[in-house]
Amino acid sequence: MELILLSAYCPDIKRQDLLRNLVRYLSSQNKDILLVSHSQVPQDIVDQCKFYFYDEENKFLPNDELKLWFVIEHNHGIIRSRDPYQTSTSLIPVYRLFLYGLGIAKHLGYKYVHYLEYDNEITDIDFINNNTKILKEGYGNISYRYINELNQELIEGTYAAYNLDHYSFEDLQFNEDEIIAKYRRNYPFVELMTRTEYLDPKNPYKKQQEDLQQEGLISNLNYSGDGDGSYVCPVIYEDGTFFIYHHRQPNLGIDGEEKIEIIIDNFYVRVGTAKGLCRFIPTGKLIDEVKHFKVLKDSKVLFEYDLTQPSEKERLFENNKFIRK
Repeated sequence: MELILLSAYCPDIKRQDLLRNLVRYLSSQNKDILLVSHSQVPQDIVDQCKFYFYDEENKFLPNDELKLWFVIEHNHGIIRSRDPYQTSTSLIPVYRLFLYGLGIAKHLGYKYVHYLEYDNEITDIDFINNNTKILKEGYGNISYRYINELNQELIEGTYAAYNLDHYSFEDLQFNEDEIIAKYRRNYPFVELMTRTEYLDPKNPYKKQQEDLQQEGLISNLNYSGDGDGSYVCPVIYEDGTFFIYHHRQPNLGIDGEEKIEIIIDNFYVRVGTAKGLCRFIPTGKLIDEVKHFKVLKDSKVLFEYDLTQPSEKERLFENNKFIRK
C-alpha cells in the first residue's frame, strides 16, 4: 500500500494555497493522503485527504548552542553571529510531524510512504510511481542528495520515500531528548541528521538533487532565504570597539524601512535601514564600558545582554565572533 505523507505549517493564505494545489493534484491522481500539520487547515483541503492529524505543539528551542550561524564577509573582516536568530531550530516540530506521520502510516498498514512538505509541486505523477517501484525492489528509502561547501553529503529535505518494512515502531518513536542528541551529533545541519540517523542505516537508494525537477518535483516554492532576509547582530573589534551590524538582503524580506532600536545602559539610538542596505551602527562605546544592552527590531526584542554578569559576557563572545581579514 502506498501513501503520501504531507507535512504542513500553513498559517497564512499564501501557504494554504500551496498546500491546496498540491493536495488537489494528488487527490486527482487517486493517491491516499495523510496530512500532518502544526496549523489549522481549511476544511476544503482536509476533505481531499484520507487522513488528517493536527498537532498544536510548535515548540522552538531557545538554546544558543543549537542556533545556526549567520556569516557574512566584509572588507573589514568576517562576521559570525548566532544573535540574528531568536530561536535555534524548528527541529522539534519538524521531527514530531515526520515521526508521528510515519508511525501513523505504519499503524494503518501502509508500506510505501512518500514524505512531502507542503510547498512542493508535482509536475509528473510518475515521480511518485517510479520511486514506489524502486522501493518495491527492497530499498529502505530514497533521497536526493548534494554536496555542500564543507564537502558533506546532505539530502534535499522536502521529499524522501520510505519502505516501512525497514522501520520498526521503535525507530519511529518521538523522543525530544533523543532528537536533540542526534542533532548535536550532526550540528548544524538537520539534513545531515536525517541522512545519518534515518536514511543511511536502512539500505538507502541515492539520487542527485539536480534530478528532482527533471523527474517531476519542484521544491521549496515558499522559500525566501533564511528568516526574513534581515539580520542584526553585535560586532566587537579586537580593540573592543562595539558596533551593531544590520543587514537587509535586497531580494528578500519585507519592503520599506525597518526600525532598529539600540539601548545601551541609559543611551538610546533609533535607526532605520531600507531593503538592500547594510550598515555598521557605531555605539560610541568600547564593550568593556557597557553594562547592559538591548536591541529591538520593529519594537520586538532581538537580543540583550547583562554584562555585569560574567556568564553573560562569556555568552556574548561565544555567540559573536569577528575575524579580521
